[in-house]
Amino acid sequence: MIYSNRSRPGAAPDPSSACRCTHDLTITDTTGWAGSLPLELSALQALVSPEAVRYQPDSQGLASTRQALATHQAPHDPSHWILTASSSEAYGILFQLLCDPGTRVATPRPGYPLVDELGRFHDVAVASIPMRRQSGLWQLDLGWTERRLKEGVRALVLIQPANPTGWVLSAQERLRVLELCRHYQVPLISDEVFEAWASPGFQSLATQDEVLCFTLGGLSKLLGLPHLKLGWIRVSGPTAEVQEAVERLAILNDALLSASTPVQTALPWLLNHQRPFQERILARLEANRTVWKAFSLRVPEGVSVLGGDSGWFGLVQWNKPWSESTVCQSLLKQGIKVAPGYLFDLPEAGFVVSLISPPEDVVHALVVVEDLFISLDS
Repeated sequence: MIYSNRSRPGAAPDPSSACRCTHDLTITDTTGWAGSLPLELSALQALVSPEAVRYQPDSQGLASTRQALATHQAPHDPSHWILTASSSEAYGILFQLLCDPGTRVATPRPGYPLVDELGRFHDVAVASIPMRRQSGLWQLDLGWTERRLKEGVRALVLIQPANPTGWVLSAQERLRVLELCRHYQVPLISDEVFEAWASPGFQSLATQDEVLCFTLGGLSKLLGLPHLKLGWIRVSGPTAEVQEAVERLAILNDALLSASTPVQTALPWLLNHQRPFQERILARLEANRTVWKAFSLRVPEGVSVLGGDSGWFGLVQWNKPWSESTVCQSLLKQGIKVAPGYLFDLPEAGFVVSLISPPEDVVHALVVVEDLFISLDS
């Protein structure tokens, strides 16, 4: 990760020097919510079936599970899917497929630092592409995108909806990205784990066939079941390239075979009963988005309240002489924990909150933030 001069990792709030956190707005765990036990038990009960008793190794994942995914996502060839234990594991085998030690991939900033961590574990460097903000909307710097592809990166990694900005490719960006990747022969990795929580009109890159593309998804965000540990890669693009990529991925995945048989056999049932799993997350998101939007109308001049439309996150940035560390420390001393902006390479000082935090925590925390901003501005 490239850290800005305004803040360094050592400037992060130190919980040991502050009072106990009572309102943690960094939590993204969707398990253990009040009233969700019956629903979560039904997911566990779906793991128990005669088909799950027998170990059925398959280098791509069970054919019946891939067929369920292909049917659920869109009409698509189930042979073009690879099942993994998580999207993080999917990144790992994709880096092995596409990269040699010491080579690079490119990804937009600001963004979630997981790509950097996983790249480091596989001796793959990550080159940044800046995001620009115009009229409150994030835009991909297409000039820098071309520069990175021209430099010979092994893949362009896009997370959409992005964490924490909520950015997704616009129609214009989509056309240009596909054009550039085709011209420079650079594959795409499109991490779409938050696809179910995108704003209306979102179009998955898995639907294109112009360039080789690996689209990631998983139960963690689709149904809010991170502990069931199942992710997937959907391969799309020119036929010959897809076929070769799938064959090579199957060899890599065969050395792991980490997606468990019970969760694979349960997936068709889970997809057919996804509505209640998603409704509980949507209800919390809608409640917090309403509060977030109202909060955005009350902040002082020079403060921007962004996000909330896509994904699970909201972010606050300010063009003021306020120390990011001081603001986060002050909030922590009042029992409120937020994620400092430097963790995501935000271009200005700020912080990020999870909009699947308990609504009562969000309401209380934003009142405290509002009071803090007033005191800092006075």
